[in-house]
Amino acid sequence: YDYIFSNSAGCLEDYRAAGVAHAFFLPTACDPRVHRPVVPQQKYRCDVCFAGDWSPLREQIMDDLAQDFDVKIFGPWGKKISADSKLHAHLTDGFFTPDEMACMFSSAKVVLNVHTWYGSFDHGVNPRLFEAAGCGAFQLVDWKREIPDLFDCEKEVRCYRAPNELNAMVRQALGDDAARLSAAQAAHARAYREHTYRHRMERLLQIVEQGTAAVGAARPT
Repeated sequence: YDYIFSNSAGCLEDYRAAGVAHAFFLPTACDPRVHRPVVPQQKYRCDVCFAGDWSPLREQIMDDLAQDFDVKIFGPWGKKISADSKLHAHLTDGFFTPDEMACMFSSAKVVLNVHTWYGSFDHGVNPRLFEAAGCGAFQLVDWKREIPDLFDCEKEVRCYRAPNELNAMVRQALGDDAARLSAAQAAHARAYREHTYRHRMERLLQIVEQGTAAVGAARPT
C-alpha cells in the first residue's frame, strides 16, 4: 500500500521502522445517521451500560459494578460466562443492531467503554469512543494516549486508568445529573463537529493529495 492509516498513534513509529513511509493516525468515527440521541426506552434504562463482546476483564468489571449499581450488559456473553453467574440477570444475550445500540446508549446514565486491548497497550482508540459520544451518552473510558487530543477528558468524557477507580467515578456521575448531562452534550457536539466519517475521509484525501503533490513536485521537469 502507498498509505497506511491506523487507529493508533503509538504504532506509527513501528510502521515507519518496518519501511512504511506513509503511515498516519486516523481513528474511526461516528455516523450521525446511526449514532444519534434517541428517546430513552425503559427496557434499556440503567445506571451503567456495557455493549460489546465478552472478555475476562470485562466480566470482572461488570460483576464488581453489579454489586452496587443497576447494570445492563448487551452482547454475546451467554455461552462465555458460567451458568451460575449473577450477570445472567443483567444480560441481554446476543448481537445487536446499530439502532439498538443507539437506544442503549441514549437510555443509560453511564456508558462504560473497555478497550479490548486494555492492560496491554496505552494507545489506540476503538469505535465505541466516538459512537457513544455520537449518541449523546456520558462515557467512562479507559485512558489512551490519543484521547486528550480527541476529547476534553474533564468536560466531555471521563477516563479511568484502573478498574478499582470505576465505582467511585460511577457514583460521582450518578450523583451529579447536571455535570453528567453537560459532559454528554459536550461530547456529542464534539463528535459531530470533528469526529464523523466525513471528517475522516476528508482528512484521508487531504493527506493523499498532499503526498501526491509532493511526489509530483519532486519529479524532474
